[in-house]
Amino acid sequence: MALNSLDAEDPEGSGPVAHIRVQDVVRAASVEEGAPLTTGALYNIWPTQKAYQIDLMFHLLREGAYPSAEHLLRLAGELFAERLPFDEIGARLADESFRIEVGTPVTRAASLFSALAGIPSIRDALRASHERLVELSIPLYTQLLTYGGLRIRAPYTLEQLAVVLGALSGGLQHAYGVVPEQFEVPEGAPSIVAAACRGAFRAFCEPDE
Repeated sequence: MALNSLDAEDPEGSGPVAHIRVQDVVRAASVEEGAPLTTGALYNIWPTQKAYQIDLMFHLLREGAYPSAEHLLRLAGELFAERLPFDEIGARLADESFRIEVGTPVTRAASLFSALAGIPSIRDALRASHERLVELSIPLYTQLLTYGGLRIRAPYTLEQLAVVLGALSGGLQHAYGVVPEQFEVPEGAPSIVAAACRGAFRAFCEPDE
């Protein structure tokens, strides 16, 4: 229901979960499951509408934090086995991550909460989502650094690199939704997504000598 609301002709202006009531979910679930469910059963889990919506928001933000993470780890292993150049591997991983996340509705839903970060409960959920993104990305970036014979350049940290790459990804996804034509590059040239990620790696990393 939250994801469907993104494509509504008259979307709600206060985020993708504010208008979704427990009763609405019970009604939809009863139809989908082919069996009647009761609102009372769910109120044992969520005593108030606000508690329910906060839980749903945390869930959406967690699921939208880094949906391509597991796939990219598998792809990285395959590319490492082929002994491809570091820059080529980085470009392919950046492009594949961008492709998956642009096409994942839950990522789009999660991004809508950023404008409401002044609300304490939403800020807490956004922080949890950010921490999840860093947690999921560290194994991939650690493997990339090892493969490329690199280390983080002092005084930066691997977590800070993850923050920058996450911010780059989120910003580029937003821009792509508004001006996709600006992402066109000549055939054979690295995508602007790959170029941006490569620039971040070069700024934050140095040879591990």
